[in-house]
Amino acid sequence: MLDPAHVRKINLIEVLLEDAELQCPPGRCVEPPPEDEVLDWSEDRIRDYFAQQLAALSLGASRPGPGPAASLPSELPCEAVLPARAISADGGPEHHRAEPPSSAGRSAEAGTAPIPAAGAGAANTAAPPTPCVGPVESPAAATAPASEPGNQACAGGRSGGGSDAGAAQAAPGAGGATAVEGAAEVVAECSAANLRGDEGSQSTVVQLTETERQQRFQRWFPGLKASGTATDSPRLRLLAFHSSGNAEDMWTSEGTGARRAKSPLLEWCRRDGVELLAVQLPGRAARLAEPFLDTAQDCASQLLSVLAPLLAQRHVPYAVVSHSLGCWLAYELLRAARAAGLPRAAAWCLSAMPAPDLPAAQRPWRQQRSLGTHEFQEEVRGWDVNEVVFTPDMWKMYEPILRADFKLFDEYQAQPGCSGGGGGGGGVAGGAAGHAAAAAAPFDGLPITAFFGTLDRRVTPALMAGWARVTSGPFQLLPVEGNHLWPLNDRDAKAAWLEAVVAALLDATRRTGPATAGA
Repeated sequence: MLDPAHVRKINLIEVLLEDAELQCPPGRCVEPPPEDEVLDWSEDRIRDYFAQQLAALSLGASRPGPGPAASLPSELPCEAVLPARAISADGGPEHHRAEPPSSAGRSAEAGTAPIPAAGAGAANTAAPPTPCVGPVESPAAATAPASEPGNQACAGGRSGGGSDAGAAQAAPGAGGATAVEGAAEVVAECSAANLRGDEGSQSTVVQLTETERQQRFQRWFPGLKASGTATDSPRLRLLAFHSSGNAEDMWTSEGTGARRAKSPLLEWCRRDGVELLAVQLPGRAARLAEPFLDTAQDCASQLLSVLAPLLAQRHVPYAVVSHSLGCWLAYELLRAARAAGLPRAAAWCLSAMPAPDLPAAQRPWRQQRSLGTHEFQEEVRGWDVNEVVFTPDMWKMYEPILRADFKLFDEYQAQPGCSGGGGGGGGVAGGAAGHAAAAAAPFDGLPITAFFGTLDRRVTPALMAGWARVTSGPFQLLPVEGNHLWPLNDRDAKAAWLEAVVAALLDATRRTGPATAGA
């Protein structure tokens, strides 16, 4: 395990690299400090190094280094320490080819054997490494209208923290208006019809200017450019949701230097024209100054305002991947999209989170709101988080983010009459009351592949099997050798899992045509 002081320095370097990338002009970037000696530097010397690099680029003095609650970093060595961007009960997938498991049958049973850890040659040839996180070249540059982030009718939530006020100006779109060709007409029809959602709920679609859409897209998907998957004509869009305490680069980055690990997901996306849109929650990284979200429905409402024109493109299907907390955020977005009459996803690969209709009394966790520091640390440990997170300096950074992210699932409640299916639900009856969850209409024909960790102490195969109730389409449940955080602390298991995810996505998208609106 790395020394905690070294971990903190690595975290600082990742934050400063991201900050510098946002300040650098196109085609220019600060060089990372020498890996063979930087861990012997003081933190002040590291900050000075970046300030001098920026000054040499005639950009003036850099902004002050981030405080203790600054952005979480990119991946650290999996064998050494938990990647600091993903310290919660969650991790995150990335994928590529493996023998696609059959999804013809609907089985609540796990596969006969765990997905084996991939060998050194298991993944395909890696694409060239990508640069540090930088400004996104947004494909959402069209003037098509979409739902306002705070629209309660759309996602059934309050327009709480994580508002879109004060957005920074986004870079010009990589694909420009061509990336949303045809979307304006589709969404305009939605607006004119005031599309009817499930059980009589309605989703109102409002106008956004091109500048507003670009700004919001920039904040929600800052890693698109760095991922190397931006394209004017994607064959598929893949929405990716990170886990608690994590950030979007668990999907969009392969790491650098000794921390670099090939991602079957990124290799597949780059090779096959799949545009990877990895969600970045507020309160971290470049969104550090923004307030945290209050509910999963807040997340869905705000995301839909940005994504509606893209999801409306029937000639470009979309799929979803998610891990742990990200599964419930993805679920709410899919409900909001259905309520807005948008096409359903072509496939969904999810992992390490119980189905959202699980009654509160049966959830395998405690609400963080009622826990003091020591009790909350023990709760976090139950999700297989590395002990380095609990060192005093690291805990100062992580506790606020973890508490905010945990709140999204440990206080999750159904929002009757909005965005969900029949019965006015789609979520858990929240709080500590432990009431049975409201019944939600399953997604019509949505292929779901669910994964569980064989050593996960919280999320069992039986809990994962509950996702079969969420769809009327094919469902399969597969094991992965690892604990809850296998995407973060086991490179081989992660690679094998991501290959299986890509295989499942390929299988589903080959068998299904364009999605049916409102399905």
